[in-house]
Amino acid sequence: MGNPISKALSIGLGHCIVCGAWAKLEMWDDGLNGRFCVECCDYVVDAEALLVRQRLVRPGPERKQEVNNT
Repeated sequence: MGNPISKALSIGLGHCIVCGAWAKLEMWDDGLNGRFCVECCDYVVDAEALLVRQRLVRPGPERKQEVNNT
């Protein structure tokens, strides 16, 4: 998950890859190769942070800056 989580270029209906709900999908994460709903955003961010702490993935640029600031 080296890329930051960001807004998708287009908003559309689809299945969330995290919870499977049919919803308006505004967010995406390139590392997951799919979109996820706003309700799952916190879980995805928390999971990414856990993987970075365990050094299973490299932090994206925003995480590197956050680590440098602490």
